[in-house]
Amino acid sequence: TDNTGSGSISAFSATDTGTLTNLNGSGVAAVTGAGTLPIDNGASFDGQFEYSFETGVGAIGIYHINSDGSLSFVGLQGGLPAVGGFEGMVVY
Repeated sequence: TDNTGSGSISAFSATDTGTLTNLNGSGVAAVTGAGTLPIDNGASFDGQFEYSFETGVGAIGIYHINSDGSLSFVGLQGGLPAVGGFEGMVVY
């Protein structure tokens, strides 16, 4: 889950019944940074990467999904307008 106000991403595990649990005590899996305004995200089809639409810097943040569910920052793919208000993305 992208957290626009705090510039972070939360990660949860889900049981077969749909119960969600934070993957760590703080609930923060990655920090995107001040002013990044992450608004939407999605995981790759193979479950190896998480992409975060960071409207404040006009980029897609790329994170590797580790075996324990934590996220490791890979890089940014820029070229988008750096303005808030955009919303939605599709990841395959």
